[in-house]
Amino acid sequence: MRGFIIAITALAGMAATTDAAFTGYAITTTTVSGLTVHRLHATFNGATDSVTNAFNLELQSGSGLSCFVHNDLLSSSTGGTWNPQATNLGGAPDSFLTIGAPPGFTNQTISAGWDWNQPCIPIGSIGWMLSGPGSSAGGSQVLLGQFVLSASDTSVRTFDLSIGYSTGLPGAPPLFATDSFTLPTPGGLALFTLGALLRRRRRMEATSRRYAPLQSLT
Repeated sequence: MRGFIIAITALAGMAATTDAAFTGYAITTTTVSGLTVHRLHATFNGATDSVTNAFNLELQSGSGLSCFVHNDLLSSSTGGTWNPQATNLGGAPDSFLTIGAPPGFTNQTISAGWDWNQPCIPIGSIGWMLSGPGSSAGGSQVLLGQFVLSASDTSVRTFDLSIGYSTGLPGAPPLFATDSFTLPTPGGLALFTLGALLRRRRRMEATSRRYAPLQSLT
């Protein structure tokens, strides 16, 4: 009976390892004071999956050297930084990179061998990770970064990005996955275009009413 229970437990562990998987990138978009704020998450179908690092972020197509809006503590000296520790938490939305944690002085994300004190994503591939051996951030959605653009900037940027992760189970091997994401998101771009058209239509209707000829009173 004991051997049967051990076998069932082992099979359950194997099933959890098989089922848990990276399911892609998800982006949430909000608009704040004329800025569009895109938050990038890695998504999983298991609550124990843990991200250790992100790497090979590279512009696939779009506007060449891709620059973003920064409102951090280094904006005046370097034009901005991707270091999440430098984000001005009480200020305007800021672009940053992270592994799971929100921005601030306690964030332990570090760059993987590139100078991230710049406002743009360098041409080539870059990476970032949590400091310390075995560091990881887990959950069904893991925040990987925030990308801020002017609301009027609708240039399409498609990036490839790879991540290292594990199922979070004891003895589970390291896993890797690659996918792409697009900024602005196609849905967000469509909504922005529709909103612009509606605002233009309202302005045209208001102008038409303002300058419409007076009706004869006779």
